[in-house]
Amino acid sequence: MKNLLLIICLTVALALLGWWFVSTAGQSNSDTTKNEPVGITYDKASVKVSPQPDTKTVQVQEATLTEPGFLVLREVIGGTAAQVVEISSYLEAGTYTDLTIYAGEFYTGDAELMVVVYTDQQNDQVLNDLDQPLVASDGSFVATYVATGLSVPAEVFAPAQGALPVSISMGDMVMDMPTITYTNDGFKPASLEVTKGAMVHFVNESDTQMWVASDSHPAHDILPTFDQFKPGDMYMYIFEEAGEWAYHDHLNAAFTGSITVKN
Repeated sequence: MKNLLLIICLTVALALLGWWFVSTAGQSNSDTTKNEPVGITYDKASVKVSPQPDTKTVQVQEATLTEPGFLVLREVIGGTAAQVVEISSYLEAGTYTDLTIYAGEFYTGDAELMVVVYTDQQNDQVLNDLDQPLVASDGSFVATYVATGLSVPAEVFAPAQGALPVSISMGDMVMDMPTITYTNDGFKPASLEVTKGAMVHFVNESDTQMWVASDSHPAHDILPTFDQFKPGDMYMYIFEEAGEWAYHDHLNAAFTGSITVKN
């Protein structure tokens, strides 16, 4: 009888040990597919990209974020940082390897591309117009050209960052921008004509939230980077592409407008 009890106990113990081993192995395999950061030290932000001619699919060898944020694929036109092409998923602080960013069907391949580390300023895990490129301790931007794998110089970002002469304040700059007001009756003016490179300021003065976005609704696929990404009371966008760009309030698609961009 004692031998029988001993055999039963050993059988149960072996079964529990086997269950624990399988469970642990399965958890380990699952974790490796989540693209979580590797290593525990990340005191210096960086992004490494091997030179690659195929810009439809950008491979990032390694990226280190010293604070939560995103990897942003962005155009460089005339030596100046231009429109956002695509963004990665939200990334916690850490070091990541072998990331892929797809440029998407709307990128024509004409403009040079760079990968930029952005910080999540509002800790909302959504890239919006308040989020900014990460500035390293030496004052440089953490960004790399896709075609060459070389670091992007700071002067590429200066115009896009809104660098102003010391005599001009941000308030003055906003006053000089073409402004569209969002009211309870819709966008005013509903139609606006600007020159290429103009920054348009959208201000919400209605009783509800505003979400400016490119047509079509709800895909926002006519000019995908023209998207506020989330509700807010203020939005600014630089129009680098000539054409007539229809837009709407994503939260109330009956309210529409259009921006005509001239060369």
